[in-house]
Amino acid sequence: MNPETSAGNSAAAGTRLANLIRRYALLAMLPVLLLGSYYSFTHHVINRSPGETGSVALSLLNKGVMADPYLIPTGPTAHTAPGTVGLLAMTYAIFDGNTPSARIAQGVLALLFYLGGVWLVIHYCRQQRLCLPGLVGALLLTCVLPVHLYATIVFWRQWDQPVSALLIMALLLAWTMPRAPRERPYTRAIVIAVIGGIGGLFAPILPIIACIAELHLGWKSRAWRPAVVGTVLILASLAPWAVRNQQMLGSAILTRSNFGLELAVGNHAGATGVYKLAGAPAIHPYNYVDAAQRLATIGEVAYMAEMKQRAMGWITANPEAFFKLSVTRARLLFFPEMVDGDPLFSWAKQIVVWATSLLMLGMLLTVFLMRLPVLPWIACVLLPVGPYILTHATQRYAFPTYFAAVCLIATGIDALVRRSRLRTAQCFS
Repeated sequence: MNPETSAGNSAAAGTRLANLIRRYALLAMLPVLLLGSYYSFTHHVINRSPGETGSVALSLLNKGVMADPYLIPTGPTAHTAPGTVGLLAMTYAIFDGNTPSARIAQGVLALLFYLGGVWLVIHYCRQQRLCLPGLVGALLLTCVLPVHLYATIVFWRQWDQPVSALLIMALLLAWTMPRAPRERPYTRAIVIAVIGGIGGLFAPILPIIACIAELHLGWKSRAWRPAVVGTVLILASLAPWAVRNQQMLGSAILTRSNFGLELAVGNHAGATGVYKLAGAPAIHPYNYVDAAQRLATIGEVAYMAEMKQRAMGWITANPEAFFKLSVTRARLLFFPEMVDGDPLFSWAKQIVVWATSLLMLGMLLTVFLMRLPVLPWIACVLLPVGPYILTHATQRYAFPTYFAAVCLIATGIDALVRRSRLRTAQCFS
C-alpha cells in the first residue's frame, strides 16, 4: 500500500471514529451524573453555613425582602446576586429552611448546572465539527477528569458560580455558532440579550460579556440595528433591579454593591492574595460584629464606598505591593496551590487544573497566531476573572470560565490537527 492510500484510509477511519464518539458523546456524562449524585446525597453535612447568599434567601423567605446578609440584621442589601438568592429561597421554601434536604436539593441543582455546561460543551464540539482529538480533549476535561465537580456540589452549591459557568458557556455558544442560511437578523442578538439579561441576575460580568458579543457581531456583519437592539435589551433587563436598589438603598446599583468591600479585604498590609481572617483587617460584616454594626449605622452603600476609599488609599500609597499582589492573585486563579476542599486525589486534581490552565493559555496564543477569532475567548475566559485579580483569589471565582476554557482548548487542538493534516496532504500531493 502506498503512503498516500495509507494516509487516506487512516483519515477516513479517524473521521468514522470521530463521528461515532460525537454521536454517543452524551454517554460520557453518565459517570458525572452518578458521582455528582453521590456527592449531593452524602456530603450535605459539609458546608452547612448558608453564607451571605443563603442568609439573604432566608430573609426573602421569612420577611419578603432581600436583606440581612451579615452577622446582625442590617436591612436591605445588594451584596448578593438576586437570581442565586431566588434559587436558594426556592429550596428553603420547599424543604423548610436550611435543612439537610435543602442542601441536598442545592447540590442536585449545582450538579444539573454542571451537566448542562458539559452538554453545551459537547454541543459546541458538534456545532463546530471539531476533529477527534479536540472532542476527546473536551470530554476528558469535563467528564473523565471532572476536577471541579466535588467543589461545585459541596462547597459552591449556594453560590452563583455553578449557574454562571453554565450561562457563560451558553453565551459563548450563541456568540460563536455558525450562521444558519436562513437565520433572521435579530435572532442571535435577542438570544444573546436574553442570556446576558438573565446572567445579570447571577453575575455582574455576564451583561458586559453579552454587550461585547452584540457589538462584535454588529461590527463583523455591519448590521448594527440588531446589535443596538440587543444591547438596549440587556441594559433594560437590569433596570428593575436598579430601580429596587434606588428605592431601598438610595443608589441605582445595576448588579451588586460589594466590590468596594472585596477590594479592601484583598488589599492591605497583611494581604497574601487569598482571603484569610488571620492577618486581615476586621472589616467584613459577615465575620465581625463591629463591622456589621458600622454598616447598619451608615447604610450598605455608604459602607461600601468607605471600604473602596480605604482600599484605594492603600493602593495609591503602595502601588508596587498592589502590583505584586495582583500578579500573585492572577497566578493563584489559574494555578492554585490546592483544589478547593477536595480530599480525594487533591494532588492529582491540582495537576489537572494546572495542565488545563497551561493548555488554555497556550491555545489562546495559538488561536491568536493562527488568526482565528480571539475576542470571544478573551471575553468568556479571561474577562470574568479580571475583577478578582484586583481583590482576592479562590478557585470558586475562576470556575465560571471552565467550560469556555475547555472549548478554547478543544478549538486550539482542532486547529493544530487540521493544519498538520493539511501539511501532510501537501507533502503527498
